[in-house]
Amino acid sequence: MSSSQQIQGAFEASLEEFSNNLIDKNHYDFSKIRSIDDVYDETDRIQKLQGSNGALRNLKRIEPYLRCINEYSSVIETFVLVKPDLLALLWGPIKFLLQVTSTYIKSFDKLLDMTVRLADALPQFKAYEELFRTNTRVTHVLCLFYKDILDFYAINLNYFKAKGWKIFHDVMLSSYTDKIAIVQENIIYHKELLSSEVTVADIRKAFAAHSLALKEYENNSSFREQQDFDSMKVALAPRLYDVDLEQILESRCRNTCKWVFDESLLRDWSIFHKDRVPILWLSGIPGAGKTHLAASIIEHISKGTRNAVFAFLRYQDPEAIRRTDVYHSFIFQLLFDHKSLRPALQAAYKSSYRQLLSSVEFVLDLLHNLFECVETVHIIVDGLDEINRAVRSILLQDLIDLCDTCPNVKLLLCSRKESDISRLLRNRANTLVLGQKNTPDIECYVYNMIDEWISTVDVDPLSSVASEVRTLVKPVAARSKGMFLYARLVMVSLTGQPDLYNFKREAQNLPNGLEEAYGRIIDRVKNTLSTSERCTVEVVLKWIACSRVLLRKEELHRAIMIQQNDTEFNPDRRIIQNIVQLCGPIVEMQGDFINFVHFTVKEFLCSSQSHFFIDKAAAHRQLSMTCISYLGFNALGDNLSDSSIDTFLLNGSYVLLFYVKAYWLDHTKEGLRVITSMPVLEDLCRLLSIYFTKHPVPTIVDTDDVPDLLPLKGDWPAVYQSLCAVDLAQKKSKMTISSCHSENECIKQKESLVHGLDDCAMNETLLSAIELGHQLLVSSLLTRVMDCEYPTNMVDWPQVTSRALRGTNVAIVEMLLSVPIDVRRRTELKMSWQPQTEWIVEDPIYEAVEGGSTEIVEWLLRRDPKTRLASRRELMTATMQSGLDMMRLMLLHGILLATETLCCLTGTAYKLDCPLRELEMAELLLEYGANIREAWLNPRCSIELATFIVDKGASINLRKPDRSRPCTALYDAVAANTRWGAKVAEMLLENGADPNITCGRSGTMRDLSGAKNFQKRLGITFDDLVDSTQGVRQQVHDENLPSSVASNHLGPEAKLSRDLPLRGRN
Repeated sequence: MSSSQQIQGAFEASLEEFSNNLIDKNHYDFSKIRSIDDVYDETDRIQKLQGSNGALRNLKRIEPYLRCINEYSSVIETFVLVKPDLLALLWGPIKFLLQVTSTYIKSFDKLLDMTVRLADALPQFKAYEELFRTNTRVTHVLCLFYKDILDFYAINLNYFKAKGWKIFHDVMLSSYTDKIAIVQENIIYHKELLSSEVTVADIRKAFAAHSLALKEYENNSSFREQQDFDSMKVALAPRLYDVDLEQILESRCRNTCKWVFDESLLRDWSIFHKDRVPILWLSGIPGAGKTHLAASIIEHISKGTRNAVFAFLRYQDPEAIRRTDVYHSFIFQLLFDHKSLRPALQAAYKSSYRQLLSSVEFVLDLLHNLFECVETVHIIVDGLDEINRAVRSILLQDLIDLCDTCPNVKLLLCSRKESDISRLLRNRANTLVLGQKNTPDIECYVYNMIDEWISTVDVDPLSSVASEVRTLVKPVAARSKGMFLYARLVMVSLTGQPDLYNFKREAQNLPNGLEEAYGRIIDRVKNTLSTSERCTVEVVLKWIACSRVLLRKEELHRAIMIQQNDTEFNPDRRIIQNIVQLCGPIVEMQGDFINFVHFTVKEFLCSSQSHFFIDKAAAHRQLSMTCISYLGFNALGDNLSDSSIDTFLLNGSYVLLFYVKAYWLDHTKEGLRVITSMPVLEDLCRLLSIYFTKHPVPTIVDTDDVPDLLPLKGDWPAVYQSLCAVDLAQKKSKMTISSCHSENECIKQKESLVHGLDDCAMNETLLSAIELGHQLLVSSLLTRVMDCEYPTNMVDWPQVTSRALRGTNVAIVEMLLSVPIDVRRRTELKMSWQPQTEWIVEDPIYEAVEGGSTEIVEWLLRRDPKTRLASRRELMTATMQSGLDMMRLMLLHGILLATETLCCLTGTAYKLDCPLRELEMAELLLEYGANIREAWLNPRCSIELATFIVDKGASINLRKPDRSRPCTALYDAVAANTRWGAKVAEMLLENGADPNITCGRSGTMRDLSGAKNFQKRLGITFDDLVDSTQGVRQQVHDENLPSSVASNHLGPEAKLSRDLPLRGRN
């Protein structure tokens, strides 16, 4: 092959590589654009258009680049003799890119800037014509420049082809710019080869390096992005439903659920068209198999190229289901397949982590933008009817709004018909009612199950007995009336019969409906089980029905073992029978957890249909007593030796620790909701009294009443006060113990406490040891971690560090710092900030302040005064919640400023649990020099604090520091239109507040609804109250003094009115 043919082959290979690198190569046709004139025609058109819109962008910047490309085109036409379609690629892409970006100023400017950078890097090809003419080797370098130019085009075409570039331009720009920089570096390197001394080896090396440079960047970038994505997955912990989907599909009976794909409503829903209704509601009675249909639809959609995000919502933990959890799940499901959109999540994670974690509006907005960046999205949500009514209504409205604002989104909902769901979906969705359309599926299920049963018993599948059995079960499908759950319960009952006689008797007397099926199972519990077995089943069902989260089998076994007055687990009480079999077909294992087969089981057991087989209030009281008994175990005593804790860890004494610590008070409150007479509380209160006598808690004076605990206040005041103190402590605590109750999985019975632990259990065990303050165990675990080959994979260091900082043990914090920083930074965990110190949490001071330990905070401040701090408002809020000692420490070290903190205390809707603490803090801040004149009063702060601040000389007519609504405290109090606001407004008027100050264009205070309701709230009209306080305002105005000082110059009558108690106040 001649040199000329080699060069032409290299150019054609470059063209093919360029085509293969495009996301959608069939989308482009550049064959008609052959010269620079075509590009200039386009630039003239763009300039004219931008000029008419007043948005000229100095398009002349692109001229140097076009001149370079024109020179290059002339050179390769002369010395390489390439085909016209190769030359078209020099002009076509740049014209197309100018067209696409011309209406998007940021992108247009960025494209022009990139062409300027490339023009600076490209050589003046005319100057090298003599070299090309005399040295054929150098002409091979022209192909390298061709590759570089096409790389530049491919990067831009792919960037602007992605749908998200308009929405996430700034976010996605970084990767784009980095790739262009590599092209620029390649051009500079290739320019150095334009020399007569260049060798064939040099050129071959350059060709190899060219293809390697971008590939290396892509590989490294992909690796970093995966690390970032994994770290965000760890930090946000989205609930992914893939395991649920797999389990549901595995439990699906063969040859079922296929009929739904022949339904015209489903076919219409799956097709994207502007005239098609985007929402489909798959409605059916409980137990009809809606979940299996949803799983089949998800499987069907996922097999194609369409995007499907889904959620299986369950009743087991309705209070824990937050909208952000669902939306986080959708975001991660989408980004698993659309890696190019991951930088959008990474940017949100870095810049707005707290909003991303908890703000519904922020997360929903991000989800909306991500959905707009893909062609189509199918959202499938099953079990909407099983979660809290208030949550599901808002969640459903959010999803409907998504469909309205994103025409590429389709929504499928599977639920029973509930009034609130029906109301929201009326005229918004097509409804596919299951009815008895699934009867053939139920028949298939029944026959499959009976055939499997026949194969396991001593019956010939071809015998007359087998034929008779199949005939006997034939009515099951018809009697089910479209309810899979009914068929399942009946078939489990039938196949559990010991002989053919009982099988026939049961089959000939099938229950009428689901309720009767449940009733028969409960009758069996009552009438056929022994007393001890019946008691065990009742306790198990109470735990499953009333536990706040699902319990693992080991947890449930431990809970059943506990009896009053126990001080440790008695191994002889461990249930050796299979409790799932004992309870019958209404209970099943779901992974490691024990649960009802369907949420209707719980509804039945707790309703009049079962004659209240489970009295929820009584059950909660029983569970509360079990938890309180457990809290008195020796394993949870004070001053335990290290060896004792090791023993308790090994024998499973801490299996229930996290659940009981998180939820015992919840069970107590629920047990007090329905009380027929005080004697029913005797046992519970006596047990609580004994516990608090042994483990007293600090009593809080003047705390607000806790409504759920009020039934105890009269007869058991000491118990009531102690429970209120515990309730307050739990509200203060930011420890997410409730979200990690399953951490007991880490405490396993092993031959050795440390070296016998599985690597996957190390993190949870370390958290438990930190929680217990067990220094020796923490030290041993950290040693084990460091001996491991991959220590970064065993421990979630930010979580562990946070737990230690929120504790009280400085020594444990020091131990964590002794672990090398490279290990604790977790190479696979990219933080949302760049750590400047050895800390691996973003705000160590904030973590410790929230934990409430002044010892750890003081140790941190002395050790590293420049430790990164949280936002000041968050830090002030956390400090106020932690108490006076913490505030004094923060003021002493200059971390908080007195005036700023006072403004935070008085100017936010943040309320401390005790007004007395607010006054003490305000006094403390004034001692440290807070300027009382800058304190704006929020009418939602306590009236005691408001009165105190006014009496100390606050500027009562100071406007709120909010440009959008610069109101005075009086205006805001009246606008609140509440009894509390009216009382605050009364106090402010009696201290000289001006009722004539308006708030922007909002009108006068008298026009507000709150002013018109003064009569019914305070027994006096707003106008009368204003008139009666005119003298105070006049005195304040005349003397131009703060209201508190003005009161000293008032007459006796005015002073008397100031000293009178406020109306409506106790």
